[in-house]
Amino acid sequence: MTGARIARLTVPNTAQPAIGLPTVNNRFITTATVTFGGSGYTTTPAVTVNDSTGSGAMITATVSGGQATGLTVNTAESGYSAGASVAIGAPPINATQTFASSNNFSGVNLLTNPNNAIAGNGAGLTNLNAGNLLRHDGGRTAFEGRGVP
Repeated sequence: MTGARIARLTVPNTAQPAIGLPTVNNRFITTATVTFGGSGYTTTPAVTVNDSTGSGAMITATVSGGQATGLTVNTAESGYSAGASVAIGAPPINATQTFASSNNFSGVNLLTNPNNAIAGNGAGLTNLNAGNLLRHDGGRTAFEGRGVP
């Protein structure tokens, strides 16, 4: 659109996933430590042990102040190799935008939404005349109150 003044703001995601390291003794995972606590955790993340030979070990994370602060081996299981690794689930994305004032658009505004995904409940919409909504092919929408065209 020529001349459109649409505010665009790039907000970085500052949340970072934590990193952990398991200790394998006699093919059992005996301990696991957090080597980088990450940032942005609001809940306890899932912890997965990856290894080509062992399976079944259960490890839980402890979170404090938005960081993973500890790992507890709940079930050691056996068969693990020295190459076993721990994957700590990522924290939620924390990049958000909030518009504090009205956004007014004039002229033709097209929305391309290939997945037909619209989020929200429409709170705050006023004076919306759905009868003026047009499909991309120029036909009227079903919002005119006459059913599906």
